[in-house]
Amino acid sequence: MNLEKKVKELAYQVGFDLCGITTAEPFYNLQQVLEQRVQTRFHSEFEELNLPKRLNPRLSSPEANSIIALGKVCPPVAPVKLARGQGKIARFARGRDYHLELREAMDRLSCLLQNQLSLTPLTTIVDTGPLIDRAVAARAGIGWYGKNCSIISQGYGSWIALGQILIKEKLKPDKPQKEQCGSCDKCLQACPTGALQGPYQLNSNLCLSQLTQTKSIIPKKYRLMLGTRIYGCDTCQEVCPYNNFSGNLVSEQEEEAIDLISLLRMSNSEFRRKYKDKAYAWRGKNILQRNAIIALGNLKEKSASKDLISLLNGPNTMLRGYSAWALGRIKSPEALEALERALKEEDDPWVREEIEDALKDNKQLKALINNKR
Repeated sequence: MNLEKKVKELAYQVGFDLCGITTAEPFYNLQQVLEQRVQTRFHSEFEELNLPKRLNPRLSSPEANSIIALGKVCPPVAPVKLARGQGKIARFARGRDYHLELREAMDRLSCLLQNQLSLTPLTTIVDTGPLIDRAVAARAGIGWYGKNCSIISQGYGSWIALGQILIKEKLKPDKPQKEQCGSCDKCLQACPTGALQGPYQLNSNLCLSQLTQTKSIIPKKYRLMLGTRIYGCDTCQEVCPYNNFSGNLVSEQEEEAIDLISLLRMSNSEFRRKYKDKAYAWRGKNILQRNAIIALGNLKEKSASKDLISLLNGPNTMLRGYSAWALGRIKSPEALEALERALKEEDDPWVREEIEDALKDNKQLKALINNKR
């Protein structure tokens, strides 16, 4: 067994499903693509804007000559209909935080590479690092870059978490796979917001997954499209034919959901205790509470009125604004009366605008309430 095969055997031994090898040479072929993304403002607020760092692995690790690209398949789940009042978590974020899982597995693999094969691991990287992990994975041949901008494996589909180990030694690189999306454009057609603006072209600012994570104000039309999503969006992957085979749909793992009202009532310490090992915990309680408020507004959940009114009168500007929007969607007399009272006290321009819009959308009900007084 040659050295490269031994590397892969060890990767499978510690729990990775996919392993490929590529060089640590720069990805200069992607420079124009990245520059264009920034110019058109298609890039995500979380992307590294130092392009040389994204393109050149040796800026992360100067001695690197090879990269071991690794993939771990997200546990498959059979679709389950959520109960009313529950919010949805995207598949990649269910269970224990995949960043923790990948780092622990890569640390074990690094020890084996050093002790058993006398290789020199230099650094491990997951998707929080500067490198373009999907570009590394594609060049290492563990899948191809799909039209939905995910890495797709013929055997596992696109439900794959990616990691890389940079090593000092030169290993024989694997060949990239041929792109196999063909004429299929199901992901482009299914994207709720049109964020997939063409094959391999994602406008991150329109992507619902990004919108569940942003700190920017979410436009009203996209709030409606979020439905009950609390973190992430799976639509472009759910429609992919490479994800629709029986072996990828059956599992003992249950659908993970969040009770929306319970999330609104949660303290900081309760949030940390309950969600500390979740992939979405890094975004913080306030962002997830904002998403829960949007979900309750989309459900027009009257039972949430009391909690939303409490947030409308609370200290957090962001939660006040979204609570105003959600109460306007609920349209109950109690909600509208609370909005009218809040407008008299509110001094933040954006929150005032949200309250005024909510009241404007409910003119008839407001008139009915006033007639009954």
